[in-house]
Amino acid sequence: MVEDDFPKLSDYCFSVDVRGLMYAMKDLGDKGRWPKKDNKTGWKDKSKWCAFHDDFGHTTEDCIALRKEIAYLLSKVHLKDLLGKKKSIAQDGTNIPERAASPPKDDGIISFISGGSDI
Repeated sequence: MVEDDFPKLSDYCFSVDVRGLMYAMKDLGDKGRWPKKDNKTGWKDKSKWCAFHDDFGHTTEDCIALRKEIAYLLSKVHLKDLLGKKKSIAQDGTNIPERAASPPKDDGIISFISGGSDI
């Protein structure tokens, strides 16, 4: 399948936002498949955070791996209860997440330039 074969998260009309979707996936336990932590030390765009990968580089909404996983979980009849009309937290009142998965602070990042010309 091509990346465009998987609908964007906004196309599903989930009753929760991306944060609520991530909590629902964690509640599935071992039914959900989570990506392994990427230990590459290359440059990553620090302005974009993916809660599914728990890493920088792209946004959660644009995450192709998450789109594939959502399609897989829906095909296995998981997360079906999240499809439908959106509820506000005031209407629901239950399952209010304590905190969202957010990017870590940039503590300890040191940027420097080494070398250069002898002119």
